Amino acid sequence: MRVRRYRLNGSVEDNLPLVVEVLARQLHGTTYDPRVRSLAERIVHVAKVPERHHIGEIAALTGWVRSRTRYTKDPYGAELIRHPVRMLGGLARDGYMMMDCEESATMLAGLIGSLGHNARVVLIDANPASRNISHALAQVDHPADSGRWIFLETTRRVPLGWAPPHTREVIVE
Repeated sequence: MRVRRYRLNGSVEDNLPLVVEVLARQLHGTTYDPRVRSLAERIVHVAKVPERHHIGEIAALTGWVRSRTRYTKDPYGAELIRHPVRMLGGLARDGYMMMDCEESATMLAGLIGSLGHNARVVLIDANPASRNISHALAQVDHPADSGRWIFLETTRRVPLGWAPPHTREVIVE
């Protein structure tokens, strides 16, 4: 897997179209990667999720990502976005993955998407006073109520559907 470096001029906010493009490319690559599909199948199997229990699959995958992620911030002054499949190498080596919110949200959305659910990443202004994009979450279209999107937080142990207060969303599909 090739590493690409991009020079950003200014903040993430100033480079939002590029960040969205990179995350979308990674989300698509992760969703259709056979290794990710195999991992997602193993996770729901080990969790003993009953067949066609779609919310159970989503909950199992969310719990798996949370329990194996060691949240870490980006390097000072930079936006580091590593491909989720590359992060699985850290899991194999260390037993956990060191990721920030964009990486873990993309990992979760890719795992969920690989099992046939409509998933995406949402960038939000977690500090509404600034309105600058500062956090990422995964989202899944509710399996029983199409069009109702469920937030999936990967960096905190909170219920499915929880999201920090925010006034702005940028969708990555």
